[in-house]
Amino acid sequence: MAMVLNSNNRARALAQGGGATSGNIKENQFLCMFCNKGFSCPQKVEIHQRVHTGVKCFSCTQCQMRFVQAGDLKRHQRVHTGEKPYSCPQCEKRFSRLDHLKMHMKVHTGERPFACTHCGKRFSERRILRIHQQKNHSTSNLKRHQRVHTGEKSISCSQVHTRVKPFSCIQSYMHLAQACTLKRHQRVHTGEKSYSCTQCENRFSRQNHLKIHTGETSFACTHCGKRFSERSYLRIHQQKNHSTL
Repeated sequence: MAMVLNSNNRARALAQGGGATSGNIKENQFLCMFCNKGFSCPQKVEIHQRVHTGVKCFSCTQCQMRFVQAGDLKRHQRVHTGEKPYSCPQCEKRFSRLDHLKMHMKVHTGERPFACTHCGKRFSERRILRIHQQKNHSTSNLKRHQRVHTGEKSISCSQVHTRVKPFSCIQSYMHLAQACTLKRHQRVHTGEKSYSCTQCENRFSRQNHLKIHTGETSFACTHCGKRFSERSYLRIHQQKNHSTL
């Protein structure tokens, strides 16, 4: 069991500038030995100190993942059981976590509290704002966009024809021609899914997969009006069906 600072140690902790104020000494008389945060009973201190020690006492019997608190384990187990105790009063969609329900409710309320400081566009989630900023306002993306105006080519003609692939994955030893392609490939190993559906809990590692899921078709053919989720699909369609026009 981790050490807990009791009331006898309190004067020393307060002298060092930590712990609670005199107004709540009785309520928070047990202190964390790492950060001097006060709690009302030693059991709460022990649970809190696991944040510092990294001790995870609760393990899932299905996948062996371990958790600091029993509540975290219970929430995780819904992944295996499929239990979704939280339902939307507007559309009856159900969710396994309360924070996911709150996030979903913004679809109905139209609430978008997170604004981009670069362009003013607003988002319902901080995570979606972060993805937007990385995609549209990061230095690397700006440099890539500026090549449209400067005419600079990031890949030389010789690289395309000789199939030079200078970027390699350290996990699968796969070689790729561009750094961005390597970054996208590495999500296969990390399991990172940066793109999330605002209507449900599904997440995707690639933006085009999200578009397929949502049915978004941003690119329209100027000849026949048919719409596509990717510019490359539109280009293939036009070459195949309208190249003689």
